[in-house]
Amino acid sequence: MGLSQADMASYIQLPLRTYQRLEQEDRDLKASVLKKFAKVGVNISWLLTGEGPMFKVPDDAHINKVSEEGQVHQPVEPPPDLIAALTDPELQAILRLAKDLSPEDRRYILRLAQDKKRLQEMEEELKKLKNQLSA
Repeated sequence: MGLSQADMASYIQLPLRTYQRLEQEDRDLKASVLKKFAKVGVNISWLLTGEGPMFKVPDDAHINKVSEEGQVHQPVEPPPDLIAALTDPELQAILRLAKDLSPEDRRYILRLAQDKKRLQEMEEELKKLKNQLSA
């Protein structure tokens, strides 16, 4: 999704260490934590079972942040990477599979994806240069 643990923890208004423990440990989630995920559009059924879409798209494409005291803050536009994940079944499948990998394996796959993206960018640049030379 393109979000770091710190970004996601901030986005759902959890302390970073709490969010890190949620990712690393296989344990039951408290109702208060489930509410935080639901308020930013995460499909709770997916969070608990890994089945179905990862996110629910809000009608107005905005997500409200709500403090512990229940105060609603200004609507926040979801990051573009999050919006892409909301609607792309392949990205959702990749994330579901990556969730079960070790941190080392995730970093390896991330490096492969970054290398692939750089290669695509270089190929596009080469294509532009060839077009300029032939013109």
